[in-house]
Amino acid sequence: MNILSNLHSSLKLAASQPPSTKEEIQELLEFSPISVPPEYLEIIQQGSELEISVNLGSRGYGFIRIYGAAGVIEMNKIYNVQKNLKHVLAIGDNEGGDMLVLAPHASPSGVYLNPMSCLSDMEDATFIASNLTELLVDGRNLDRVF
Repeated sequence: MNILSNLHSSLKLAASQPPSTKEEIQELLEFSPISVPPEYLEIIQQGSELEISVNLGSRGYGFIRIYGAAGVIEMNKIYNVQKNLKHVLAIGDNEGGDMLVLAPHASPSGVYLNPMSCLSDMEDATFIASNLTELLVDGRNLDRVF
């Protein structure tokens, strides 16, 4: 399934940069402490540095940003994600101080929202969805992202 072509009705792709290159993806695969999910790889082969507008109803709009391969490496290094949190990979943010992290070894495993100020502890993280399809296509727990 093409996730970006099947976004939930409250989501709209607002901005996108060119897709991650094969070389960038290979660097990401070598860098990542986790097995990078195929659905994330599918997304970044269609576009990178995605900004997805979220209609929050009476609360207005928010944005989910999904980094491309180079952006993931850069942001994980800048915020020392792997030094502070083992076995996770930050892949985006909510443009409000929280990172979206893939945490396959957490319980439950899946996509979490973790405050950038508390990246040393998954106890402050909020479970969002089991995978990116649940979040972006099914719209599961979109309200928890903001």
